[in-house]
Amino acid sequence: MIYRVVISGLVLVLCCTALVSAAAVGSSLDKDTEVARARSRSATADILYRNPLPISNWRNALLQDPQTDVTGRSVPLAFGLSAVIPGLGQAYNRDWLAAALFVAVEAVLVASHYSWKSSGNQGVEEYEQFANQNWSPIQYAEWLNDFKGYGGPDVELPSLTEQDFQRPEDWSVAQRAEVDGFFRDIRTAERLSTWPTTGASFSHVLPFFGEQQYYELIGKYFQYSPAWTDYTGSPDDDPVDVLPEDANFYFYADIHAAAQGDLRKSSVASSLLIMNHFAAAAQSAIMARIHNKRIQPSVSLSQGPRGDLVTTARLVLTF
Repeated sequence: MIYRVVISGLVLVLCCTALVSAAAVGSSLDKDTEVARARSRSATADILYRNPLPISNWRNALLQDPQTDVTGRSVPLAFGLSAVIPGLGQAYNRDWLAAALFVAVEAVLVASHYSWKSSGNQGVEEYEQFANQNWSPIQYAEWLNDFKGYGGPDVELPSLTEQDFQRPEDWSVAQRAEVDGFFRDIRTAERLSTWPTTGASFSHVLPFFGEQQYYELIGKYFQYSPAWTDYTGSPDDDPVDVLPEDANFYFYADIHAAAQGDLRKSSVASSLLIMNHFAAAAQSAIMARIHNKRIQPSVSLSQGPRGDLVTTARLVLTF
């Protein structure tokens, strides 16, 4: 529940930021409104220059003059800064509130991502170890051989013991090959099996030992419940009817779901991190462009009192 609230809040923040930016763009594109604002609310700085600067240099000189305290902003730079580190482009634009917002969102998402990833990976190690200790491929093969819904040849049991299956990291290459052959025989038997009560075939075949699907299916489908070491039913019983509420099957399903849930949360946080970078980059680029559109420098020549030419630079700031 907390996870859903946090993610929903972050998505809402990102959406609100995007809407604000979109509204700002719409406002900046409304030329008539901008002209009206320029006429009613503008600050005009007239600066007289008598230095022999080329006309092409006057705009840059005006924008960099300390008397105006106004600088043009690079849209690509603002975009790139926030794309790398959300909030940096906003700081470049002197938009401190937006900078704090994007930095806070980034910090929460990074912390959430690594926290859930660490928890999920630890959970994976726990449920794999639990399965290796408590789910027996040998016991499952023996159940298949006695299962009345299977009429094929008996699955030949391997030379490995139950204890060997609890320590797969100690297997030799030859033992690994033997296990693969053993699992192929199990898969063949499953394809030939049907449920006596319904006549339906088995819905799944057992993945090879150690695969991701192997650890998922043994705690998901009841056809694999007879291989748990605490199973007490007979080959004639329906596994659903004989499993107690505290069976290893259900316990394993719970810890497997918890670990995978944490990993999915970590993946969602990672996706939101990417969204935060794009949102911050777009917002900073838009605000830099809007800022630049508010600066309207112009240069003109006129005759001074003594008959000499005077260059007049005018800067109109729209607020």
